[in-house]
Amino acid sequence: MSHRYLLTSLLIASILAGLAGDAWALRCERRLVSLGHTPGEVVARCGRPQEVLHLVEHRLIELPPTCEREGPRYQAIPVAVEQWVYDFGPHRLRVLLVFEGGRLREERSLGYGHAANAARWTARARP
Repeated sequence: MSHRYLLTSLLIASILAGLAGDAWALRCERRLVSLGHTPGEVVARCGRPQEVLHLVEHRLIELPPTCEREGPRYQAIPVAVEQWVYDFGPHRLRVLLVFEGGRLREERSLGYGHAANAARWTARARP
C-alpha cells in the first residue's frame, strides 16, 4: 500500500512541476508568452503593446580585488531596459512586461484594464 502511495505522489509531483513553468505565462488568445522570449516573439503572439517605455538602469557590479586596495570595489554599468504594457480591456488584467538584453525577464500584473486607457495609449504612441 505505501509503495502505491509513493508512486502516485511522485506522479502527481512530476505533473505539477511540469505545469509550473508556464503557470504564470501571459496568454494572448491561444498563445503563451514565457520568460526568455524575444520582443519579436511577444509581438507575434500578442500584437503591439499599448505603451512602451525605454529606460537605462545602472547596476553595480563587483570588481576583482587589486593589490593596491583591500575590500570590494564596485562599478556602475548601464543596462538597457524596455517596459511594455498590454491592456486587454476591463475584464482582464493589464500586464507589464520587462525586457533586458533582448529577452523577457519579468512579468507583472497591473490591475484591471480599461478600453479608454487602451485608446489613450495607442493615440499617444503614434507620431
